[in-house]
Formats: sequence, structure tokens, C-alpha cells
Amino acid sequence: QIRTADTALNLANANWVGSDGTVNTYYESSRTSIILDPSRTGQRYFQYRAFIDSDGVTTPIIESVKINYNP
Repeated sequence: QIRTADTALNLANANWVGSDGTVNTYYESSRTSIILDPSRTGQRYFQYRAFIDSDGVTTPIIESVKINYNP
């Protein structure tokens, strides 16, 4: 999930959203493009969170995160 805001302070209070723009979904596929509403100007702060599962035997690993920004 991601959240964006115009300031670091507002980021802490922003809603986490997934692929349909609600808290009820997640970005579940790698290389998924995230397109924000163009009217959201000034949203220069971005935060993501990852939910990972384990089978109880192996430890899950996040190997990399890549974010490209195209204004």
C-alpha cells in the first residue's frame, strides 16, 4: 500500500491505499504502475508499506524496491 502528502507531517495522517484507491486493496503484482490523480498537485512525499507472509518454515525476504518518478 502507499500514501502520499504535500508535507512530511501530513504524510503521517494520510490514508494507506491499494490498487483501487481504498484501504481494502494492495499492490500485489511486481512492476505494477501506480498512477495518482493529476489533481493531486504538490504530493511530493511518498511512503509505502509491504505485507509479507511466511509459511512458518522459511523467512520471507524483500530483495529490492524500485521507485521511478515521472512528473
